Amino acid sequence: MPSDIRSHRYRRVVAGLLIIAAGPALADEKKELDRTFTATPGGLLTVIADGADISVTGTDSPQPNANQVAVHMVAKGSRNELEALNLSATQTADGVTVEMRRPENGGLFSHGSWQLSGTIEVTVPRNYRVDAKTSGGDVRIDGTSGTARVRSSGGDISARNVKGDLNGQTSGGDLNLDDVEGAMNIKTSGGDIRATRVHGDIDASTSGGDVRLTGVDGRILASTSGGDVFCELVGTNRGISTSTSGGDIEIRMPRNTQGTLDAESNGGDISSDFSVASVRSGEHKLKGELNGGGDSIRVRTSGGEIKLTASN
Repeated sequence: MPSDIRSHRYRRVVAGLLIIAAGPALADEKKELDRTFTATPGGLLTVIADGADISVTGTDSPQPNANQVAVHMVAKGSRNELEALNLSATQTADGVTVEMRRPENGGLFSHGSWQLSGTIEVTVPRNYRVDAKTSGGDVRIDGTSGTARVRSSGGDISARNVKGDLNGQTSGGDLNLDDVEGAMNIKTSGGDIRATRVHGDIDASTSGGDVRLTGVDGRILASTSGGDVFCELVGTNRGISTSTSGGDIEIRMPRNTQGTLDAESNGGDISSDFSVASVRSGEHKLKGELNGGGDSIRVRTSGGEIKLTASN
């Protein structure tokens, strides 16, 4: 047999053996951590994650283990990545701190080479406070009644059946709220914002998506740099301010809503189901009092239409 053929076969055999040997290190494996702590009433849950999805669920006293904080973490990736990943859950003077962290210096991996996926699921007493941050995953909170601060560098944020002030921010994902009560300050750098059954003041802003707020009983601040805005007020007007750089705006309110209207579009039409007293109007402008006047209703769009519609 010619020597070059033998050499080629030898290299193929060696390469095959190297792949087999490396297989366990490259294949997806799993790393888990489970911890349970006796909860202090009104404590603080702190979660810090590098890219993992975070889910926090509150439980009421009649439920089993309602006075506990239960933590379940799962990470999947290569053996080398998992060995470098730190999973921890510890009890502190304030509550419980949970972390899923990569090495600060990256270890053998560059920032963009990590292929890990992770989930963090935590059950807390309903009145627990929450401070959760992830560098890229989604954050979900459900059934809590303490203050909540949630942040993601690019994932979605959702809150459901939540009472207590809420501060939510993501660099690019969507924000979804359903049945929330308290003061809300929510921001995204590019996603959509959707909120339903809102009991409290809300400040919602996005750099490029749509804003849709329905069933709001509270003060409304809503802005986007390019999408549409829809706001539905179901309670007394406590002040409304909406703006977009290019989309349409619709504000739906009870017919007996009192307010002082200041609406302006640089290019679109303005229509209203309400009688506006002491009108000062011009092209693409409408200003005046609704039902005797009251808190400000300010509407601004650079080119879209403005609609004021009566809900009853």
